[in-house]
Amino acid sequence: MIDFPFLRRTLRDYAGLWLATAAILFIFVNLFMYAIHATPIGQQGADFLKLPFIRRILTVMLGTDPLEMLTATGISAFAFTHPLTWTLLIVFGLTMTSGMIAGEMDRGTMDLLATLPISRTRLFNTAGLATICLLIPLCWVVWLGVKSGATIAKAEGVRMDVLVRVTWHLCAVCVVIASFSSAVSAMCPRRGTAVAASFFLVFYAFVLNVLRALWSGLDLLKWTDFLYYYPTMQVVRQEAYQWWDMGVLATASIVWWGIGLVVFSRRDIPAR
Repeated sequence: MIDFPFLRRTLRDYAGLWLATAAILFIFVNLFMYAIHATPIGQQGADFLKLPFIRRILTVMLGTDPLEMLTATGISAFAFTHPLTWTLLIVFGLTMTSGMIAGEMDRGTMDLLATLPISRTRLFNTAGLATICLLIPLCWVVWLGVKSGATIAKAEGVRMDVLVRVTWHLCAVCVVIASFSSAVSAMCPRRGTAVAASFFLVFYAFVLNVLRALWSGLDLLKWTDFLYYYPTMQVVRQEAYQWWDMGVLATASIVWWGIGLVVFSRRDIPAR
């Protein structure tokens, strides 16, 4: 149940933002790969990781001891968890999901859109599909950046087939974020409110990761953190998908998607 004219319009509207985000992401990952594989900065990184405090934080965030993963592939996988990588992906995702539902209401154009012979279910599904069509390729831009950067830095031993598995895990996390923010957008009449509420999930996840590194008592809440189900280094170490984590992320995506669909289908949209 997809409306293709609405899908094409949405993809066209966000194409410029996507290209800009993809370009920045690709350039950054290339520079990151060059820095860690071809410069003294990367060689000093191993000593930095040996600091107990840093080692504890990264162990919690990555799901394994970083010193066990000082291989070409393991080090390259840090590109998939770098704060700038997360920032670009999350900002793009929240911008899209908040703009297509809550943004239409905020601008007063939802009334016009609702007059078209398109059901709300088709509108919501089309908006979500448009987000996925643009957000998942951004995750693969990270993979392409790693591959390109490894070639430029002449880094040997980087297993790109293993990092394919990491990329799919990144896609699963991004879909969860998109599903949650789409549900929030369907509930909110203002775009700013939708962005703020969606950002709370992301902020909570990252803060909880840091606090868990400082206080192990917070491990009781780790199941509420979507980053807990993104075990990048376990994927690299085992060279296999973590199917349990993928299943949890897929379930969370379906649940949030269903909540957003039900709310948007039944809510009253005030005239502007």
